[in-house]
Formats: sequence, C-alpha cells, structure tokens
Amino acid sequence: LCSFLLLIIVGTTNVNALQQPRQQAIVVGSGPVGVATSLILATNHNYDVTLLESSPASSTQTKYDPTKAFLYNVNGRGQRLTKMFPEMHQRMVERSVISKGFGGTKLTIVPADPGESIPEQKANVPAAADKEDNDDDNKSMPSGEKAGNVGFWIPRHEMVKLMVEEIEEHNKRGLGGTITLCTGQECVSVVPRTTKDGECVTVVTTKDASSSSSSQEISTNEYNANLV
Repeated sequence: LCSFLLLIIVGTTNVNALQQPRQQAIVVGSGPVGVATSLILATNHNYDVTLLESSPASSTQTKYDPTKAFLYNVNGRGQRLTKMFPEMHQRMVERSVISKGFGGTKLTIVPADPGESIPEQKANVPAAADKEDNDDDNKSMPSGEKAGNVGFWIPRHEMVKLMVEEIEEHNKRGLGGTITLCTGQECVSVVPRTTKDGECVTVVTTKDASSSSSSQEISTNEYNANLV
C-alpha cells in the first residue's frame, strides 16, 4: 500500500542486577508499519521500544498530509493485526467505512479463443482455504459484519492516529515493554562497531529535524545491539 523505511535494532540494556535485562528495540519511522512493529515487539515480546519519527510533534503522521492523502482498505489479513488489540480494532470500526467486498458479485470469464461461446455468469465463490479463513474471522465479528471479505476503508492519517492511541493505552496498562515515541528526530546513520572490550555496539545517530542546516544539533546514542 505504501513505500516505507523500517529499521529495527534489537539488543539489551544494563539494569539492576536483581532484574532480568529487558530487550531493547529501535524502530525508525512511525507510519503504520513502524507503529504496528512497535506494538508487537512491546506487547508480544516484552521489548522496550524507542520509536523515532522525523516529523515534529506538531505535524506528526497522525495529521492530514495531502502528499499521503490515500485510503487503506483493512481486509481480513490486516484485521489479524487489529484484532490483537481489541480497543484499537473497535476504534477502527467506528472511524471507517465498511466494505463488504465482492462476495455477491457475479463474474464472467471470457475465453481467449474467439471461437468459444461466452459462458454464463458465475458467483464469486472464494477458494476453500480463503473461505475457511473468512469463516474463522467471521466468528469473532459482530453480526452486522458477517459478510464475505469484510474490509474497512480508512484514511491513512486516521489509521496512524488510532494506532498511536493504542501506544498510549499500552503504556498506561503497564503490561509488556514500554514504547517511547520520539518526534522531530531524523535518523542519520546506523553504524555497528566493536569496542576495545570486544563488545558489539551499534551507534545510532539522530539529528533535530526542526533545526536549520547551520545549527543542527546531533545527538548520538549507543546501544549493545544486533541489527535485524
């Protein structure tokens, strides 16, 4: 649906010796893929996640941007993600327009051979595997949504907004890792190196995206991490 740059850095941090070290992850880009990745890492894998976004807080990806003014159709496959977070899924349902797909559409397959007659129209019946998946999805849907290939049309910025809201709710619940969204931070470079002690260090360099080119302040962070 869109082009994106997704960078994940995974490693560990030094904490109190009595505590189990928590895994660390850095995700670059707070678009739909970046936010979804952060939620999965923090919720399902207990990572502390730093989510870097170059846009300033006043114009994050949750705001309308005419250069990204397109719609997502969150189909059954996409809903496998949203249903992992029931509150986020419900917000998506409330803010979107339901699309019931083409389950009731009749199709005509025209033969390539002009000598063959055009067959009668046939109903658009999903393949057996797809039908089974749809049936499983329908079991967890409200009765009003039980239709073939139900999708939800939603503007991109609205989708990002409700996903960021899920980050806030996740941090409030205090379950799993913490997600920290850092806006106005543009990733300049990611350079792995080995220290004198033989420790593998990944140097992540970010700059203040709102600063002028003549006065940019570069902040450098070092993490003991593996680039994946």
